[in-house]
Amino acid sequence: MTIDSGAQRYGRAVHRAMAELLDGSPENAQPHAVEVANYWLSLGIAIGLEHASEAQQLLGLIEANGEKMAELSHDARAFIEEALA
Repeated sequence: MTIDSGAQRYGRAVHRAMAELLDGSPENAQPHAVEVANYWLSLGIAIGLEHASEAQQLLGLIEANGEKMAELSHDARAFIEEALA
């Protein structure tokens, strides 16, 4: 996989994950929304890699409901498979 094809695949995965939000947003706001989402996704990945125990605590604060955690875990797996396939 080349860097360009990997970046394109990642970009498509982000766009698909945000489809509902983007569909309801004005077209001129969409690039900014994707940029903000990319920042927060990158921040979350960095926290998870470099501060794993704190990442687990933060996620527990955000999604205290076990059902929501299971859904988030499923969505995360689907995103990983799409972005890295």
